[in-house]
Amino acid sequence: MVKKKSGFTLIEIMIVVGLLGVTLTLTTGILLSVVKTARKQEIIRNIERDGDLILRQIEENVRKANSVRSDTGVLIVQVPKSDGTIVTKHIGQVNDTGNCTNNYVYIEEGGAGQFWRPENRLTSSTTNSIGVKEYTVNVYDDRRPVQVFVTLTLESCYDTSISKTFQTFVTARGTYY
Repeated sequence: MVKKKSGFTLIEIMIVVGLLGVTLTLTTGILLSVVKTARKQEIIRNIERDGDLILRQIEENVRKANSVRSDTGVLIVQVPKSDGTIVTKHIGQVNDTGNCTNNYVYIEEGGAGQFWRPENRLTSSTTNSIGVKEYTVNVYDDRRPVQVFVTLTLESCYDTSISKTFQTFVTARGTYY
């Protein structure tokens, strides 16, 4: 009587390994696609959040302003505080062509040149890797009240094909002197 050995043949093992390889290759491709799509959606959400935040800050300051003007791309507004004192705010852009995360919109009180301080940044570009591609301000003051048109384009530092343009047209409602 001949004993039959139990186990797998070399051909059976090679077929299983081949099928596992094909399955893992397909699964990895799908998984990478899902991760890439999720990352892109996160970047888009961050861009939209930062863009909306910047426009809200600009609109709020312009609406309250007693005086609005533009000087070389910087929006300068004089806004009354709750105690009645007037504070001058500068809203502008830092543009560093060598470092995307150092392209940001700032709002600074008093014009002391401290726009570089993190608390003056309106974009959270250092954490989200979002840069400001374009920031333009047009002030129309040929009649009162002053009207301001702002265009802002934000883009991803990782993938420059991901960008969004925001625009607002706001009227200053403050008391003019």
